[in-house]
Amino acid sequence: MWKVYARTSGCAFVSTIGRLKEALLLSSQNIFLSRIEYIDFDKHARQRTDMDVVVQDFLRKKRSFEHERELRALVYDVTSADVNGISIAIDPEKLIDRIVVSPFACDWLKALIQQTTARLEYDLTVIESDARRPTPLSLSGVAGHHLS
Repeated sequence: MWKVYARTSGCAFVSTIGRLKEALLLSSQNIFLSRIEYIDFDKHARQRTDMDVVVQDFLRKKRSFEHERELRALVYDVTSADVNGISIAIDPEKLIDRIVVSPFACDWLKALIQQTTARLEYDLTVIESDARRPTPLSLSGVAGHHLS
C-alpha cells in the first residue's frame, strides 16, 4: 500500500478501534464509528430513499479498495454550514500507537517526524517500515552444488 498512497515519501499512523474511541472522548460531538462495507455497486442497487441510504453512501466503497480495511468516524451536524468539515478535538497520544515511515522515504523524514512530535510535546514512537529491512535469506533445506 505504500506505493499506492505514499509513492515517494510518507508515513502511516497506526491505531486501533479502542484507541480511536478513547481519543474521541474529548469531543462534545456525537460521533458514529463504522467499518466500511466493500461492495460491487452494480449488484447493490439502492433499495430505499430515506436517510439510511444517505448514511450508507458514506460507509461503502468499491470492492477494489477492500485491502484498506477502513473504519470511518461520522459526525452529523446540521448547524454547521462549513464545507471544509468539522474540527474534532482528540488526544493524539491516545489515538496513535506508533508512526511508521515509508520504506521509500528519504532518510531525513524519520528524524523530521521525531523532531516535530517532540516540539509538539507528543510522546510518540516513530519507526521505519519493516519493508525497508532486507529479508533474511535462508538456505536451510535447499539442495545446492559445490562451487569448486
